[in-house]
Amino acid sequence: MGATNDDLAELFDVATSTIHEWRDHHEAFSDAIKQAKDEHDAQVERALFERATGYSHPEVKVFHDQGEIYTWEGVKHYPPDTAAAFIWLKNRQPQRWRDKQEIEHSGGVSVTIGKDFRGL
Repeated sequence: MGATNDDLAELFDVATSTIHEWRDHHEAFSDAIKQAKDEHDAQVERALFERATGYSHPEVKVFHDQGEIYTWEGVKHYPPDTAAAFIWLKNRQPQRWRDKQEIEHSGGVSVTIGKDFRGL
């Protein structure tokens, strides 16, 4: 369910350090934690991808009018989201999409200080 190590500690009524110790000394426990975290990461990754590219899903709306209940079934559409697309690309293609660009320069750099700034 996306639990953190602190959440597991609370669930088992132990200290977080105990969870770390169990993880370090019991391979099956460690594997179970990793598998669960990988599965939930994959769900979030899929949701981010769908948000980045847009998606649709069936939707049922329920209305109440003067004592009568009506339902409407349709399809809800979410358009692509540029922020989600940027997050996706930034993480999947960091050389092309990261915020900080690193540029290599070979050769020298010279600085010239004009007359008006001498002595400052």
